[in-house]
Amino acid sequence: MIGCLAGLALLLARQDLHHGLILPNRTGRAPIVMLAPAEQRLDPPKLSPKQGWMFEWVVRGYAQLSVNNMVESPRLRVFSQEHRDEGDPALPVARMLMRLWEMNVREYRVDHAYKYNAQLVDFYLCYGGKAGGEQLFGRDDEGGKPHDVNTVYIYDLRSFSSPVEMARELSHEYGHASLPPVGGYTAPENWANGYLGEKLYLRYLRDAIAAKRLDPDDALGANLPSLNLWVRRNVDPLVLRSATGDKPSTALAARGSVGMEAFIGLVLYVQTLLPPRAFAMALWGIGSTKAEDFLDSTVTAVSSMKSVTFRIPAVVKGKSIWLPIGKGELAGGTITERDGNWAKVKPSGKGPIRVTNPG
Repeated sequence: MIGCLAGLALLLARQDLHHGLILPNRTGRAPIVMLAPAEQRLDPPKLSPKQGWMFEWVVRGYAQLSVNNMVESPRLRVFSQEHRDEGDPALPVARMLMRLWEMNVREYRVDHAYKYNAQLVDFYLCYGGKAGGEQLFGRDDEGGKPHDVNTVYIYDLRSFSSPVEMARELSHEYGHASLPPVGGYTAPENWANGYLGEKLYLRYLRDAIAAKRLDPDDALGANLPSLNLWVRRNVDPLVLRSATGDKPSTALAARGSVGMEAFIGLVLYVQTLLPPRAFAMALWGIGSTKAEDFLDSTVTAVSSMKSVTFRIPAVVKGKSIWLPIGKGELAGGTITERDGNWAKVKPSGKGPIRVTNPG
């Protein structure tokens, strides 16, 4: 956290006094500029919708959707119960969350749901409660006008001992707040989008820091070696199992933790296989809360393109892998097994694996 605040201090020295902290854009792509004004004291304090606890401080995260559009659109608020001149977590938390929001919008063209307080997600950094986090859709009477809200509570803030662990917790709860709800599981919890969020978002942060598009300051100070280790332990095994294991339809049918891991692994695998827009069509196009429907939505996404050259994850290169080929013509491999519109493909070693769709 100290390293994160040091990086923020350098940026604050260059900040525009009206806009607050302007996060640097190193992607060289669509001009989405991130704005996170410095922490402000509230009078009167904000009351959390669930417990009625008082929060005296807030950091607001804004989006400027293009360089020509100077209208600032609020996307999140981070409320805290105390302010510290050194080591205060609110601004680093807001910075990381806005980077995750930025990824969803830039890569997948998906924003927060408008029905919840006009696309705002509220995070409450609590010093009480049992260590962990909780995401809730509820009602808030703020301003005397009851409205639907999308809220996240991070409890017992002092219990977080490492940047990676806190980044994981934030990513988990932001997954519940921002990713499609697929559920019906008996363990480890009902909905899969929290565990999916921590793995999808931490892998994104790892990749972006490795490519120097982001800094450790964008991940609460978590550095590349620590993120590499986390991804190697928590993401790669799920991708390997989903790509090379049982038929996808069989794996996804399980309703316990094994089934949830199968779904999460398949989503992470497909995210690597497909271009960002096609992956977005597959994930947000599920159209239900059933994991099995991801199989069809992925094939629909692949079929929507004239051809697809699959980007094979390093962890499964050279192995026979499941691919969503639909009715397309396969090149670069041989089909050894079928599962509906998915096929297990043995690479030929002659060029990339590609599917060309009819018409």
